[in-house]
Amino acid sequence: MASRKGAPAKADWRTVFRQSIARSLVIGAAAALGLFTLFLALALATYDSTDAALNTAAHGAAANWMGSVGAWFADLGLSIGGVGIALLLPLLGVLAWRLWLGEPQPYWPRQLAYSFVGILLVGLGVELWAPATSAPMPAGWGGLIALLVGGAITPLFAAAGEPAAALIRIAAILLLIAVGLWLAWRALRLEKGWASRLRLPAAERSRIAEPARAVDDGSRTPNLMERVVRPRAIAEPSDRAPPEIADPAQRTAPSKPRPKPQTELFTNYQLPSIDLLAPPPPGPTGQIDKAGLERNARLLESVLEDFQVKGVVTAVRPGPVVTMYELEPAPGTKASRVSNLADDIARNMSALSARIAPIPGRTVIGIELPNAHREAVVLHEIIGSALFQDQTGALPIILGKNISGDPMIADLAPMPHLLIAGTTGSGKSVGLNAMILSLLYRLGPDQVKMIMIDPKMLELSVYDDIPHLLAPVVTEPKKAIRALKWAVEQMED
Repeated sequence: MASRKGAPAKADWRTVFRQSIARSLVIGAAAALGLFTLFLALALATYDSTDAALNTAAHGAAANWMGSVGAWFADLGLSIGGVGIALLLPLLGVLAWRLWLGEPQPYWPRQLAYSFVGILLVGLGVELWAPATSAPMPAGWGGLIALLVGGAITPLFAAAGEPAAALIRIAAILLLIAVGLWLAWRALRLEKGWASRLRLPAAERSRIAEPARAVDDGSRTPNLMERVVRPRAIAEPSDRAPPEIADPAQRTAPSKPRPKPQTELFTNYQLPSIDLLAPPPPGPTGQIDKAGLERNARLLESVLEDFQVKGVVTAVRPGPVVTMYELEPAPGTKASRVSNLADDIARNMSALSARIAPIPGRTVIGIELPNAHREAVVLHEIIGSALFQDQTGALPIILGKNISGDPMIADLAPMPHLLIAGTTGSGKSVGLNAMILSLLYRLGPDQVKMIMIDPKMLELSVYDDIPHLLAPVVTEPKKAIRALKWAVEQMED
């Protein structure tokens, strides 16, 4: 029993130590941001226009409480945003407090953007109310940007004539200040529910500290250790429904035996037997490890949560080469935020690579991870499936399987052209032969006729004796031109 406890305790101690170091750095950043917020608030409150700064050349000690450095910061802030720069202080304080509590802040760039726009709008409103000529500030009450914009739009008010100009001016001032204050308040409330979490820091810390207490249930872990994020290895059981796991074997189930149709009325032509094709290789084909896929789905959720992306994997679609996990992200999560984590997800999931893209027409994001073992896509399996036998298209052709393991069967009839391209060895010939065999296994010579052109004499000579050909396989370029012109004439007629 002692030996079983020894190894996990050592691993948990190392994990806690690393996370404690990371948490200490975050706490240091929170303290630095909080001190800077206090410093900036005192510098702005004790601003003196006679102190040596960006816009003032003077000698002697600075009157600003924060000294010459505070005088420079206050002068720069007031030059940019005017008195509205004070609206930035509450947001900086909130960001510092949330860093101290270890809470995620995914919206901080948007919060800063809202706050700066609010500062500029308030500054413009104040500038229209009290022009810069009567202000003891370096760039007027509203700052440099408000000074420039206010000077440009003031003549527009005069064009309306009195007393309409005065009414329009007052309405513009009130609107600008109101919208600016609302944006500054919106920046504080951008992440729903942060205020309630600030009122309950003890409960949040106790929830995060559960794994630390579970590792050492006989001793009290230091307070710094209790605030470490829960390691993924000690994931708590979830009572939510497991993800939907698609079974590709259901989509390629063999069709029921049916008699081979006689395609022509006065001949004995029969469609070829499926026994001519190589059967799928023996093995656990069609068997999927649902428990393993569900564990991978939960692990993927934990990996995303480590990078402050919350969401639920609602479905898992295993394919022959890759498996796609459908992630339903939390409201407000940008798809680009998840896509940028492709390399980190691949590393944490021990995969060679990861492909992430939104699924068109749905609210989920597809995360594709390569399978440990690649499965062969066998033509025998798809041709013998009920899905192919029940196709209603005029010219059904088999393209293979998609990344989810679903057979891809298209109708060639409505296609104006079909181009197959790719590098050497990428499977162009395999795809072309699969399409031709799809037609031969479905349609007789009275239903489809073909002209095959193969100037390089590499691929199509094997089909030279099939009854579906209008002429032998064309290998000479001059004959190929005549054959194509004849086909164009038939289409035009």
